[in-house]
Amino acid sequence: MSPRPEVTGNDYFHELTKELKPIVDYPAKISQLQQQELGKYKKSGDEQYLISSKYVELFLYRNNTNKQIPLVYELLKLNNNRYEYISMTSYYNVSIQLEKTSPELAMHFIDEAIIFNKTLTALHYSGHLYHMKGRLYYNSKSYTSALYYFNKALKSFRPEDYLYTASMHNNFGLTYAKLNNIGKALQETQKGIDILESKNNLTKEESDFLMDMKGSLGFYYYQLKDYTSAENLLTGEFEYCKNKKELFPQLIIASERLYDLYAVTGQKAEQRQIVDYLLHTEPFLTDTYHKIMVNEIVQKYYSANNDIQRLKEVSGKLVMLNHEFDDENSENIQKTSDLLNKNVIKSINERYDYEIKIHQKKQFLTLLMCCLIVITIALIALNIWTTKKSEKKDAEKQREILEAKKESLKKTSSFKMKRSKTCIRILI
Repeated sequence: MSPRPEVTGNDYFHELTKELKPIVDYPAKISQLQQQELGKYKKSGDEQYLISSKYVELFLYRNNTNKQIPLVYELLKLNNNRYEYISMTSYYNVSIQLEKTSPELAMHFIDEAIIFNKTLTALHYSGHLYHMKGRLYYNSKSYTSALYYFNKALKSFRPEDYLYTASMHNNFGLTYAKLNNIGKALQETQKGIDILESKNNLTKEESDFLMDMKGSLGFYYYQLKDYTSAENLLTGEFEYCKNKKELFPQLIIASERLYDLYAVTGQKAEQRQIVDYLLHTEPFLTDTYHKIMVNEIVQKYYSANNDIQRLKEVSGKLVMLNHEFDDENSENIQKTSDLLNKNVIKSINERYDYEIKIHQKKQFLTLLMCCLIVITIALIALNIWTTKKSEKKDAEKQREILEAKKESLKKTSSFKMKRSKTCIRILI
């Protein structure tokens, strides 16, 4: 791994994301990077690196909703809105995880991510967020809103973002197809193909997506009844995806489109080849929905060829697979709901504990204030009582002094009267 630029804060996490992108399919490398970030935290004590280690851990479980959601909540709590980039990517991540099981919550979280992203426009993440919002509208069949946000996403990407700009044109194509504007769908998909074909040295991800777009283009030609163009493109996609386990979902879609094309053009031998290949591939499939898709194609073949016995067998198998798929969906929805409730309850409990502590502090401060008021009143009362007592003593002393003066005055007056009488007697 090449060293990252010496940056901090939001820029640090953006550079870390760029380092993660090429290794998302290599758990050992992701784990190594996580330990590297954790080591930085232990060495420096800087919580930025503890947060970055948790952020990297998300990529270890990017396809595991049951592990992703608790990790994201933990990361959001640890981050506590310190770094907008972490808040934004965390909400974006939860939105992706809830896209199928809880689309309303997914929309809420993508809106939260967009709010945090408003201070991070220079980091070129807006396009991904608008793309996700457009996807949620597309899934809910709000196609006008989907087109609006796909267009916002396209305008947010840079010209050198070949894969992302091509993807937006492909999304335009998918949306126009839903609106039954196949001609416009074909034009937009061709634009996406042209963008990727203009780039030299495509990555595997870009090559895979290019072939996916060509398959969509072939399907649009099929809908427009240009069967020759459709067959060339769909056959190319089928051959590209053959024997590539990671492309099984794309292969099944290409197979179904080719089968339907061969049914229209009367190419029974080619139909049989498709079915034989799918029957050979099915044991390697792990996803129940993909198994259902394969067996539905096989069912169509047995029905068209009036193979009653095998039709009964595959129909019975489809019933079991559909029950299994329904059970899996119910279980996944319940697990997701439990995870969300658990983390919401945990958050509420933490807030409740915090509010209790605040309330206890307020009670303590109120009691302390009351005590201070009582003490102050007592001191004032004591001071008043002491002052009055002192004044009373002073008044008593003044009274005693006055009484003494009166007594002295009486004695003096009596003495003078006696002396006056004596003088009178002498004069007589």
